[in-house]
Amino acid sequence: MFKKYLTFPKSGYVLEIGSGVSGPIYFVSKAGVTKIAIDPYLGILKIRSRHVEKIRSVGEYLPLRTGTIDVIFLHNALDHAFRPRSVMEESRRVSKGDVFILARIFDRLVLMILGKLLSRFDHGHPNHLTADGVLRLVSSCALQPRLVETYWGDHSKVPLLRLLRLGRIKRALSVLIQKRIVIVASPANRSEHNSAQ
Repeated sequence: MFKKYLTFPKSGYVLEIGSGVSGPIYFVSKAGVTKIAIDPYLGILKIRSRHVEKIRSVGEYLPLRTGTIDVIFLHNALDHAFRPRSVMEESRRVSKGDVFILARIFDRLVLMILGKLLSRFDHGHPNHLTADGVLRLVSSCALQPRLVETYWGDHSKVPLLRLLRLGRIKRALSVLIQKRIVIVASPANRSEHNSAQ
């Protein structure tokens, strides 16, 4: 999915924050690029992938130098973070290129109606975001969105009726009430960012 939005450098660094064990970073097949996966899950260190450097850490604190990363992926990571703003600030700090964000979002009305219920039962996602909220978060961290797209449902592309037939009611409901937002952002003022280093 990300390949249609990004161009990768011939050499440099590509980072995924919140990669888990099967994030997009494991599928980047660009020679000459150093790929880094960061996730708090201990299992990340057990993955056998000699082409990806794995670091156990959180997005709120990136153990990387300022302005060193050419492309950053935040693939379904912001809603898992305890402090999404800190994740975006750290992403901005270490980036010298594009930040690719794919986030699960909800319509404002859905959050008004289901917000407390989601917070009570959706423990793996401490944050329930709206499109406006994600865009404000990106802009407040001195990142300039170059591309913004939203679409309904989850990214698995499993048809809703099939989910219902399989008895996957929770998954079917999530397809109905949530959207996805894709944002490609760049540092708002690259020259100011580079001179501050």
